[in-house]
Amino acid sequence: PPWGPPSTRRTPQAPVAEVIGAGGFGRVFRGTWRGQVVAVKAARGDAGAAGAASLRREARLYARLRHPNVVALRAVCLEPPHLCLVMEFAAGGPLSRALAGRRVPPAVLLDWARQVARGMRYLHQGDAPCNG
Repeated sequence: PPWGPPSTRRTPQAPVAEVIGAGGFGRVFRGTWRGQVVAVKAARGDAGAAGAASLRREARLYARLRHPNVVALRAVCLEPPHLCLVMEFAAGGPLSRALAGRRVPPAVLLDWARQVARGMRYLHQGDAPCNG
């Protein structure tokens, strides 16, 4: 499927590997784009016009965000049936999975909490362009 950066809308290829998540929108795959490992959030095949509009809104929001503690948008494809967002890959996986059933040293937990707090502050205190 074609993927294009939001600013240039070019269509380089982004081969996907395994499914790493799923939700109401569709599935998330691990893939590569421009030599980087990425997460590809792909819409369900039946997403239709409403799914495309939702993806477009999400892409516009993510494209404006710039913070080291917020996952970055790398590219977007708005050409059905390949509706998807190409996102920065978080190698550690979901925080919930990292915390489930294991003992994490307090210093690591504190570091993670600070990173989450920095990202949330950016998104909620008006620093992020989506708040202005």
